[in-house]
Amino acid sequence: MEQHYPLTKQQEGLWIEWRLHPDNTSYNTCVKLRMTGDLDKVRFENALRDVVQFFSSLRVYFVEEGGLPFQRVKQEGEFSLEFEDLSLKQLEIETPEQKNKAREFLERMLRTPVDLKSFPIVRAGLAKSDTQCSLLYWPCPPYDFGRSISNFVSRGNVNCLQ
Repeated sequence: MEQHYPLTKQQEGLWIEWRLHPDNTSYNTCVKLRMTGDLDKVRFENALRDVVQFFSSLRVYFVEEGGLPFQRVKQEGEFSLEFEDLSLKQLEIETPEQKNKAREFLERMLRTPVDLKSFPIVRAGLAKSDTQCSLLYWPCPPYDFGRSISNFVSRGNVNCLQ
């Protein structure tokens, strides 16, 4: 059985806000990364799993016991990767239509509320806009603010480009 831990002050505030307004998405934060090169989707997905496994803050979810909230940390990292291929097969450049579709993709992810009691809280979106460009949308837990994925990528740990 997974152990539970007290919430931090920041998590307590988030929990109260979420309990009062569970459909509110104003606390959703997102990291957007533009990657160039031919992306290997399977390697990329595995790299994101490694990110989730490495940072325990990405394996947290919330439970209530005796009317009090606690956090639990899953041992195994899981996440949901939503993939959308926006590429026009013959084009090597991004069109305005693709940019609009990519923006809609991001907005849809940001409009989806986070359920703090359901695991995994972490999800990610990958939009391939052309043969040499992909966009990662990482709607991260509000207490993480994208630090985990930014730190991981800046250290060169994500090597998914062929």
